[in-house]
Amino acid sequence: SLLGADDKAGVAEIMTALNYLVEHPEVKHGRIRVAFTPDEEIGRGPHKFDVARFGADFAYTMDGSQYGELQFESFNAAEATITCHGVNVHPGSAKDVMVNAIKLGERFDSQLPQDEVPEETEGYEGFFHLMNFNGTTEKAQLKYIVRDHDRNRFEARKALLEDIKNEINADYSNNPVEVEVHDQY
Repeated sequence: SLLGADDKAGVAEIMTALNYLVEHPEVKHGRIRVAFTPDEEIGRGPHKFDVARFGADFAYTMDGSQYGELQFESFNAAEATITCHGVNVHPGSAKDVMVNAIKLGERFDSQLPQDEVPEETEGYEGFFHLMNFNGTTEKAQLKYIVRDHDRNRFEARKALLEDIKNEINADYSNNPVEVEVHDQY
């Protein structure tokens, strides 16, 4: 894995702190466990991390950017893929037959809270961020990142995606909308 300058600096800082504790046994502390995971930027580093085996009661994700700055908290994150399946027929005979997957995707997105997007939120406010919307009449796909600092609100955001899917699917016999959510960190 390639490390950016901020990651290298973080590793150096953590190792320096550990070295200090080893060389200064007079500094009282509890048991310390340290782990480094790869692929932090794409959120896949911790997926195979065995928390139980690691044996820590709590953990910190260390990251930062500016000199003297320390990021000491993180948000809950998930990636959601919404797939809409349409029915494409000749436009001349489309009445009551055609289902436009792009329109299904638009409907899905419009049912999310429109003020809970990155451009309308700040600080600890969670959001749904539509990263990509690609489609044809037959198939459309929307990709979101879902973020929230509060775990309960984060879970509610993921549940809302399922609720919207179920509401749209109730209008059709073939359940044209699928939701796939993967927690990232």
